[in-house]
Amino acid sequence: FSHAVWTTEEVDALLTKWAEEHVQEQLKSTQGDERVYAQLSSELATQGFDKTTSQCRTKLRLLKQEYERIKEQKDSKAQKSKWFAIMEKVFSCHKPEIKSNLVPLETSPHETPEKLEGKNKQFSNLKLTTCMQD
Repeated sequence: FSHAVWTTEEVDALLTKWAEEHVQEQLKSTQGDERVYAQLSSELATQGFDKTTSQCRTKLRLLKQEYERIKEQKDSKAQKSKWFAIMEKVFSCHKPEIKSNLVPLETSPHETPEKLEGKNKQFSNLKLTTCMQD
């Protein structure tokens, strides 16, 4: 099993695609995320980068480990790199303060759960990102 050499451009292209919301959604919902990595691989191919599905998966796993190490060590120089910024955006934790908005402010004793549900619908489009922990 060979460790592929990745150029900065290849890493940027991989992470940019990987960070897209629809790709993240697929990764969260798919048990066998093989297809997602295959898509990333063919996406890179369209940009002239020759990386296999498993190379893409391995690279992302290694980048994630490196990201966690940098966060732990608070390595501010490494945190300025472009790939780190992309991962930070995807993995960043938001404080659960948004949740307070989900409780309808004025509720009367006559409101049924169904009516309350309707009031909360407007917030269902909010994208709440949580930290991914393996």
